Amino acid sequence: MSTTHRIVKSTTTLLLSQSIYFIAGLLVMTLAARILGVKDFGGFMFATSLVAFIEITTNLGINLLLVREIARNKEDIQKYWSNIFIIKIALSIISTFTIISISILFSFTPLIVIVILAISQIFNSMVIFNNAVFQAMEKVQYQLYSTINEKIVTTILAVIVLFKGYGLTGLASIFLLSRIISWVVSMVLMNRYVAKIIWYLDLIFIRRIIRQSLPFALFLIMGTVYFQMDSILLAYFMGNEAVGYYQAALRLVVVILLLPDVIAKSILPVMSHLFKHSINDLNNIFYVSYKIMIIISIPISFGLYILAKPIILLLFGQDYQLSVQVLQILCWIIVMRFIGLIPGTYLTAINKQKIRSYTVTIAAIISITMNIILIPKFGIIGVSITNLISNFLVVSIYIVFIQLTISNINLIKILITPILSALISFLFFSQIYKSNSLYTLILTISGYFSLLILFKSITKSEVVKFFTNIRQLVGNN
Repeated sequence: MSTTHRIVKSTTTLLLSQSIYFIAGLLVMTLAARILGVKDFGGFMFATSLVAFIEITTNLGINLLLVREIARNKEDIQKYWSNIFIIKIALSIISTFTIISISILFSFTPLIVIVILAISQIFNSMVIFNNAVFQAMEKVQYQLYSTINEKIVTTILAVIVLFKGYGLTGLASIFLLSRIISWVVSMVLMNRYVAKIIWYLDLIFIRRIIRQSLPFALFLIMGTVYFQMDSILLAYFMGNEAVGYYQAALRLVVVILLLPDVIAKSILPVMSHLFKHSINDLNNIFYVSYKIMIIISIPISFGLYILAKPIILLLFGQDYQLSVQVLQILCWIIVMRFIGLIPGTYLTAINKQKIRSYTVTIAAIISITMNIILIPKFGIIGVSITNLISNFLVVSIYIVFIQLTISNINLIKILITPILSALISFLFFSQIYKSNSLYTLILTISGYFSLLILFKSITKSEVVKFFTNIRQLVGNN
């Protein structure tokens, strides 16, 4: 199977898996938001943010390192799996103890929910670990099977628990149960179809893995700080109700961001392999992926901006009116993340992960500082603006670094035509259909793609090649 086919197949399977994961999660969170109310929903989202914030200690960059190294040395999979499994168990126990201790020390609420979710993260960490192996071995269909099992259990039982009135504790317990089931399923799939599990301990190998993962660890720790710390600071300054408004809008953005995340995960093993064997092919894949991400992300952000109010009211109800303006700010993060993930993945593949670590560290420091200043004055609007600025900073540094030091591709020039095409279309049609947001959106997107074709941002040969690859993939399967 060709490189293109491998990427498309892996991306399609991962996209389906992540779509099920995030869409099912959105359905559960939407129902929870309506039934629990803004304050209790905010309390639950604060608990999940706190657990996610501390949970990073179960990873320390090992998963990213694992994908890259196994992709290059598939024959060593059993050695990597057995030793990293031991590391993961130890880190998960430490993480759980840390979460519970901090919550008791600072009197965080709801405590019982935090404790249950902290225990569930042990199993979630192991599932994510197995998924990383599936991705590295390009057998992501097994991640799909595990995800389907988990989300079927979570969705069905969560609906029952919420309608029965078991509240936050019942909902957290469902998350624990579903993650245990998902872990069991992933272990069976790993042992039966990917690599026979062999248990042995190599302390020298473990020390080497930990040492190599440190640059990844800094990236992930700082990334978690600027992705999760906002909700924690918002809860501290404004209370759980503000978190509810903010997270309602953010959940919609997170669901859409599954697409670039999936593409990046699919491309990383291939890029890592090509870095070792063919730099020209590596740069070609980087260029095409980067261009596609720009073109598809811009209309998505415009769509969310234009339809923010009807989407929020439809999904979450009238009580979440304050989430509308938040969504109109956060929707532009989609463009930033779509554009930034491919350069970030490229840096990881070529052993420049330290640049990612330094970049995210700078963004995290700026994000925390801005949140401390803006949240007390502007509340959920302040935290939304901070989130947008920090994402813009990350993607800007990635692009400038690659542009100046590594690639001959003009990354900045590629951005200009899609952005101008979208702005021209939006400004023109929004003046004609001021009272009808749906007409404005449809015509803006139509005008956007028409201008892209006119300016030859999308050429006929690229379109033909794309659909030819899809047909060949279907034929091979």
